Amino acid sequence: MANQPARRHGPMGGGPHGPMMPGEKPKEFKKTLGKLIRYMKSSLPVVIIAFLLAIGSVILTLNIPNISGDATDTLIGGVMQKQVYKKLEEELPAATGTSSMLEAAEALAAQFNAANPDAVQRNAYTITVADLVALSGENGGLPTDNIKSAEKYLDGVLQMPLYEKPRIDIDAILRILILMMVLVGLSGVLSYAQSFLLAGVAQKISYRFRRDIDLKISKLPLKFYDTTSNGEVLSYLTNDVDNISTTLNQSLAQLVTAVTTLVGVLVMMLRSSWILTLIA
Repeated sequence: MANQPARRHGPMGGGPHGPMMPGEKPKEFKKTLGKLIRYMKSSLPVVIIAFLLAIGSVILTLNIPNISGDATDTLIGGVMQKQVYKKLEEELPAATGTSSMLEAAEALAAQFNAANPDAVQRNAYTITVADLVALSGENGGLPTDNIKSAEKYLDGVLQMPLYEKPRIDIDAILRILILMMVLVGLSGVLSYAQSFLLAGVAQKISYRFRRDIDLKISKLPLKFYDTTSNGEVLSYLTNDVDNISTTLNQSLAQLVTAVTTLVGVLVMMLRSSWILTLIA
């Protein structure tokens, strides 16, 4: 063999007993990337499926805040209805000259029917807060100031019947929470399936790399081994291929997730307010 200093490498690319050294940058990045894409060409359908799974996972994840907002609105809306009703319960019987909310509802139903003969007739069990507001606009003297304080929850307050105390819809909140858990679970399953598929792609590419390197090494002349140390040859087979496999396994999954998340968030922002989206 030639008398020249051998470049000693450990099995993982470092010194004989040292840690793994960082890989060298490719001299021709575009050419190297093109070769890598050609190696991935046979796995393109799997990558597309993983991309679709990532889209599904991101869509489910982005819908969770909206659904949790529905649960919050249901809870706060119930609280607002109870507060408004409590105030009406204190003031409405006195304003109508009655002793209870049911009697007040009967009196208001009679007033509404007399004032609106062409409308659907009301009774003590069908008259609502909305009818009370309408009567207040015609007659005045009815306590409706606190109703307007409900603001964004005003629709639910107006639909309340006067004879019955409102309650927080716990069943609706539980249904929303169950739906949220289902979405979180499905999103996790899709994310796991995506990572599993991309990990399989990375392993197949690594296998093809090692197979092609082995074929290449078996055809090299002996002169190559005179000028190349055993550690460097092993580094090609282990460290370099492992670096590529790790990069594909991590970066490819992160790239797919990042792209789908960015597009999904942008769509949600545009749906909420395109003006604020452009400002941001």
